[in-house]
Amino acid sequence: MEISREDAKWLLAVYNPIRGYGRIDKWIDHHCQAMSIIKGTKIGRPECTCQYGAIARMASSMYEQHEAQIITAAADPVIENERINEGPKAKGRPKR
Repeated sequence: MEISREDAKWLLAVYNPIRGYGRIDKWIDHHCQAMSIIKGTKIGRPECTCQYGAIARMASSMYEQHEAQIITAAADPVIENERINEGPKAKGRPKR
């Protein structure tokens, strides 16, 4: 599963707080978008409102299963201190 940094940040900042809300019909687009990001394929809005509850539960479950990967993807990349184009070190007496 590959999640872009922007998508991971959206999942953490926008989707995570609403995934437990009871008014599923108001948030169904968010559930579908979360599933699309996690699965890596487009998930369309269900045709029937009777499917909303199942979609919301699946999206929440998928989020929980992949939460560690989402957090990792959202984290700032670690930049190692590389010595690029550094000349030779000066020799001499150490400073006191």
